[in-house]
Amino acid sequence: MAEHGSQRATDSGTQFRTIFENVLDGIVVADAKTKRLRMVNPAFCRMSGYTLREATELTVADIHPPDSLPRVLEQFGRQVTQEQSLARDIPVRRKDGTVFYADVNAFPITFSGAACLMGLFRDVTERRQTEERLRESEEKYRTLVENAGETIAMVDEDGVFLFLNVTAAACLGGKPNDYVGKTMWDLFPQPIADRQVGSVRRVIQTGHGMKVVVLTQLRGQARWYDMTLEPIRDAAGEVTAALVVGRDIHELRQARQELEEHRDRMARAEQLASLGTLSATIAHELTQPLTVSRLSLQEALAELRESGLSKAVMEALEESLDGIADAAARVAQFRNFARKSSHELPSNVRLHEVITRTMRLLKGRARECDMALIVRGLEDLPEILAHEKNMEQMCFALVENAIQAASHHRGRRLTVTGGTSGSHVHLRFEDDCGGIRREHLDKVFQPFFTTKSPREGTGLGLCIVDRVVTQARGKVRVENHPGKGVAFCITLPANVH
Repeated sequence: MAEHGSQRATDSGTQFRTIFENVLDGIVVADAKTKRLRMVNPAFCRMSGYTLREATELTVADIHPPDSLPRVLEQFGRQVTQEQSLARDIPVRRKDGTVFYADVNAFPITFSGAACLMGLFRDVTERRQTEERLRESEEKYRTLVENAGETIAMVDEDGVFLFLNVTAAACLGGKPNDYVGKTMWDLFPQPIADRQVGSVRRVIQTGHGMKVVVLTQLRGQARWYDMTLEPIRDAAGEVTAALVVGRDIHELRQARQELEEHRDRMARAEQLASLGTLSATIAHELTQPLTVSRLSLQEALAELRESGLSKAVMEALEESLDGIADAAARVAQFRNFARKSSHELPSNVRLHEVITRTMRLLKGRARECDMALIVRGLEDLPEILAHEKNMEQMCFALVENAIQAASHHRGRRLTVTGGTSGSHVHLRFEDDCGGIRREHLDKVFQPFFTTKSPREGTGLGLCIVDRVVTQARGKVRVENHPGKGVAFCITLPANVH
C-alpha cells in the first residue's frame, strides 16, 4: 500500500511539474512573509527576461516598478488573506527595465513547509494597449463630435434622443443633458416632429441612410437644414437607432435665392436694354415717313375739299389720315419705352397727385367703357424719391390696362388704394374685369405679350410698369382671381427722413 501511495505521489508530482513547466501563463511562487520568489516557471522567465536561477534570487519588489509598489503590495496582501484572488493590470518590470502588464490570479499554498502565494501571470499588455488606443480614439471622436459645427444627435425608433452634441443642444437653447431622454414631440411642433420621426423610422427599418433638406423650427424660428441620417447597429448587426447630422443652411439658402432673383433682374434688365435699342431704331425709322405721309395727306385733303370731291372719297381719305395718326401714336409708345429714365435727378414725388392727374387724363376713355375710376386713401401717403415722368408712365399703363380689359363689359370699376408699412409705400390697382387666364399669368410682364388685337395694344404697358418699378427699387406682384378681377400691387421705398 505504501508503494502505491508513493507511486501516486510521484505521478502527481510529475504531472504538476509538466503543467508548471509547459503552461503558457507565467507562474510565480513567492514567500508570503519575505516576499522572496521561491519558484518560477519557464513562461515567466520568457516574460521577464530572467533565468530560473536569477529569478529565484529576486523579491516581489524587484519585479515591479518602484512607483507601483504600494499598490502591488496592497494587492499581494489581499491575495494572501484571500480577500481577493485577481489583481488586474499589474505592471511587471523585465530584466532590461521595460514593463509589461499582467492580470495576476493568486492563491495561498504551502511550499516546502512555508506559507506562500502562487500567482499566475497572464500578459495583458497587448489588450491594455488596444484598450488604451480605443479610449484615445473614443476621446478623440467624442471631442470631434461634441465640438463639431454641425448638429449631431442619436434618436431611437420612438423619437427619443439618446445623445446630442453641444451644437445641437445650443440650437435648442440648452445643454446636452437637458434633452437626452426627451422625444421629438417634446422639442418640436407636432407636424415637424411627425415628419422627422418618420425619417428616423425609415432609416431604422430599412437599414439605409438618407439625405433630406427640411424646414424645421428652433425656438419659434423656422430654419432650413440639410440633414443626413445613417443607421446605427449594435454588436449583433441590428439597427437600433439613427444618427442624425444636420447642417444649418438657412442663410445659404436665402443667399442663393437672392442670387437667383438678382440674376433674373439682370437678365430682365439686359432684355429691356436690348429691346429699348430695337424700339428706338424702329421708332426712328418710322417717324419720318409717317410724318411726311400725314402732312402730304392733310394738304391733299385741304385742296380736295375745295374741288367738291364726293363725300365717300373724303371720308376714306380722312380714315387714312386717322390710321396714320394711330400708327404715329404706336411709334411714340415705342419711343417712350426706349427712352431711358429722365436725366434729371430723382425728386420728391407725391403719388396722390400723379395718380389723380392720370385719372383725369383717362377719365373720358373710362366713361366710354362705362368704367368707374376710384381713388381711396392716397392723400396721406409719404413722398417717394423717384422720377415723376416714370411714375406717370407706370400709372398710365396700369389704368389704361384696366380700361382696355373693361372695353367689352359694362359697369366695371378700377379702385386705386394706398397705404404704408415700415419704410415702404404700397399701391393697389384693383379691377373687376374678369382677371387673367392662368396660362397667361407668367407672361404679363414680358415685352410685346398681349391678348388684345394689334389695333388695341402693343404689349408694352405692363413691361413698362415692371421696368419703372424695378428702377425705383420697388417690387410689383399680381393677385389674380380668374373670372373676377386682378390687382397689381406696387411696393416702393418711401422717402423717410
